[in-house]
This record gives sequence, C-alpha cells and structure tokens, in this order.
Amino acid sequence: IVSFKMKVLHQSRFRMKEMAKFALTKLRNGGTGYKVCGATFGGIMLYTYTVGPTIQSELYRMGLAGIAATLFVELACQPIDTLNMKSKVSKNFEIAKFIEKKGVTSLMRGIQPVLYGMALSSFIYFILYKKLKDFTKVKMDKYNIDKTSLSSVFIMSAGASTLANLCAISIYYPYDLVKTRMQIKGKYNYKNVVDAFLKIRKEKTSQYRAQNFFRGLGFYSLTFIGFTTLEFSVYETIMMYLSKSNEDAKESKVALPNEHHESLFEHKEDKKLAHIIVSSAIAGAIGGFFTNPLEFLTVHKQANPKMNFRKMLSKSSPYEIFFKGSLFRTSYYSCQAVMIFILLEKLGVHLDCEL
Repeated sequence: IVSFKMKVLHQSRFRMKEMAKFALTKLRNGGTGYKVCGATFGGIMLYTYTVGPTIQSELYRMGLAGIAATLFVELACQPIDTLNMKSKVSKNFEIAKFIEKKGVTSLMRGIQPVLYGMALSSFIYFILYKKLKDFTKVKMDKYNIDKTSLSSVFIMSAGASTLANLCAISIYYPYDLVKTRMQIKGKYNYKNVVDAFLKIRKEKTSQYRAQNFFRGLGFYSLTFIGFTTLEFSVYETIMMYLSKSNEDAKESKVALPNEHHESLFEHKEDKKLAHIIVSSAIAGAIGGFFTNPLEFLTVHKQANPKMNFRKMLSKSSPYEIFFKGSLFRTSYYSCQAVMIFILLEKLGVHLDCEL
C-alpha cells in the first residue's frame, strides 16, 4: 500500500511539473502574454468602475483611482516614451526612419511590463501619498501651521511623494528594467514579461541572481523619486495658488460691473479643469526636464549592466547628458501629467475620493 501511494504521489508530482512547464511555455509566447495583459487591464478597469464606489475605505478607493488613471495614461503615452528611450541610446535618431524600419507597432514595445508593474506600485503609491498628506495636515493643525500656504503645500506634497515612492519603487523597478530593454531592443530580444524575467534570472552579471533585476536601481530611484516629487509638489502648489487667486477674484466681484458677474463665475467646473490642465502641464514639463540627465544615465545602465559610469561620462558631452531626449521626455511627462490629474479628478467624483 505504501509503495502504491508513493508511486501515485510521484506520478502526480511529475504531472504537476509537466503542467507548470506547459503553462510557462504558453506564457513565454508573445501572443499569450498580450492576451493576459489585456485581460488584466480590462479587469482592473471594470472592477474600479463597478465595484470601486461600493468600497467603504476612502484610501482603498483612492488607490483604485490611482491604478485606473495610471494604467490608462501609460497605455496612451507609451509611443512617446518609446521614442524617448530610443533617442537616448541611438546616434542621429530620426522618428520617420525608425517607424519605417520597425513599423508603427514597435512604438508600443514594453507596454506589458509597464501595465503589470504599475498595477501594484501605483496602488501602493496613491494610498501612501494620501495617507501621508492627511497625517501631515493633522500635525499642521495641531501646531497651528497654515496648511494652505504655498510653502506648506509644497513641502507637504514633496515629503509625501518621496516617502510613498520609496515603497512603490522597489516593486516597480524590475518591470521598468524589462520595459526599457524591450523598447531599445539591441541584444535583448524579450517576447514578453515572463520570457524577460527568465532570461534576466540566468544572466551572470551579479553574484546573486536577484541582483540582476535591480541593476541601475540607484540612478533610477533618483530619477523616479525626483520626478514624481517635483511633479506632485509643483502641481499642488500651482493649484493652491490658482485657487487662492480665484477666491480673491470672487471677493472683489462686488466691484465689477453686473454684466461681468455671470461670465466670470458661473462656470466653476470649467475653471477648475483649466486650473488642472495648466498646473499639471507645467509640473510634468518641469519634472521631466530637470530629471532628464539622471534618466540618460539610468537607461544606459539598464541597457548595459557592465557599463562603467566614469568611462561613459568621459565619452559623452555635457550637452548629450543633459539634453539628449529631453524634448521627448518633457513632452511625454507633460501629456502624462495632464491626463492623469484630469482622470484622478473625474474618477475621484465617481469613487467619492480626493487626492
């Protein structure tokens, strides 16, 4: 009986291994990977729109709003990001030649790891960001600090964004590594995320296999944290400034002729939308431009793990380090910021939460 049970157990283990190998082979197939990615994206959007409003926790609803907005924006802006990555590692990069040679679909390279990585990291980021902001506001009230002053808003937003990113970045970085390598291609020929992770795991660039997934994390952390800190703090500061200016205008409306009252103050929602567009466009452009040199170094490290920074800096001109790909990066993050903050505003109304 014992021998029979051992035989059955051995056969079941063998079958499970065979099933796991079959599933892994299927997932490594490019077409299957895109189907799973599409199903994940659709499922998150559907869950956020239908189940999200019924959830009691405002923090959880904020996290769902952050996921939905981030995934939609990343999907829409992926072509610009691909051009940004290619321009940083290519000499004399031309958009027309790249599209003619690789095809329009090549602009969507790396979208799978972006959607997978952002799904979890953005959820964590937005929950922590809101939690830290609310905590800071309570402390400011306790010590009678004006939380509506521009300096307070900037410091509060910058601190919350930095701390939230420190937690989210460790989850997202391996996916960003895969995304960058899929975009620039070169010696890497990943079919999808699963195929990329298996190949990266086999690389002999680090003492431990787990380190392979975090090559270039230092510069990426400075880039990503620096960008999001600038983006959110500048956005919140400009929004507060515009809001205060609007309040001042309302207080002085008694001094205006009656015929101007309605035209100036009846479209409150349109005015708020205009404030969001202006604030987010400026914030995204500032964050993208000033962190471009760090991204230049990060992309080269991700593309070539054995790269020596001193040699690269000696070979590259200061202009190349500071400005190469800056137009694409600034455009990408400016568009991304406008879209994501508008979506957060609209989703916030649907889910009854506020950033």
